[in-house]
Amino acid sequence: MSWYRRHLVLPNSLKGRRIFLDFDGVMMAAEVFVNGRRLAAHKGGYVPFSVDVTDHVGFGASKPNVVAVRVDSRERADIPPCGGGVDYLTFGGIYRDVRVRAVSPFFIEAVFAKPADVLTKAPRLDVAVTVGNLSAQARSGALALELLDAAGRTVARSEGTPVEAAPGRSVTVEMKLAGLRGIRLWDLENPHLYTAARRCARAARSWTPSRRGSASARPYSPHRVRSCSMAGRSSCAD
Repeated sequence: MSWYRRHLVLPNSLKGRRIFLDFDGVMMAAEVFVNGRRLAAHKGGYVPFSVDVTDHVGFGASKPNVVAVRVDSRERADIPPCGGGVDYLTFGGIYRDVRVRAVSPFFIEAVFAKPADVLTKAPRLDVAVTVGNLSAQARSGALALELLDAAGRTVARSEGTPVEAAPGRSVTVEMKLAGLRGIRLWDLENPHLYTAARRCARAARSWTPSRRGSASARPYSPHRVRSCSMAGRSSCAD
C-alpha cells in the first residue's frame, strides 16, 4: 500500500470550467481523494482514467486543494494480468503522468481514430469524436479535424461537421478524412507518426488549446498508419 499527496492551487480564471484529473497509469488499484472526500476508484494499471473533481475543488490562493491517491500494488486475482499465468513481476504505484484538465462544459470527450484501406489507392482515416455536454442547456456546434505530418504540414482537413448534445449527455459523431494519397506507413525502421488535431467551435466562440496547453485538454494525439501480412494469407491493415 502507498499514498501520494499533492497540494494544488487552481487559478480563479478556471472558474466555470469542468476540472478533471487525468491519470495515465496507476498500478494496480487506485482510490482518489480530493480535500478529504473519496471521489473515485479504479482497477487496472494499463488503462488510463479520469476523475471529474469540479464540484469538490476551490479556486484561488485562499482555497488550496489537497489531492491524495491511495494505491494497492499487490497482485490481485480480480485485476488482470494477475489471476492467471503471469511470468513476470508487476510494478506498482503511479508510474505514468497525471494532469489537470480544464474544459468548457461543452467539450470533446474522446477521440478514436482508425486507419482504413491503407494498402489501396484511397486510404482514409475514420474518426469517432465524442462530445460531452455537462451544462444544464442543450448545446450545438461544429467539429473540425485536421491531420498533420511529422513536419506539422496539413495532410487533410475536415470542417463544419455539426454536433448537438442534450444537457448532461454525450454524443458521438463519425468523421472521415479521405484521399490520403502518399501516406507513409509506420514500421520499425521508419516509425513515422501523424497527428490528429481536432477542434469544437460553438456559436461565435471557438476553443483551440495550445499544443503546450497547461490546464486544458490536449487537442492533439499521435497516430500511426501500418499494414501487416502473413505468409499464404491475404494482407490486413490497421
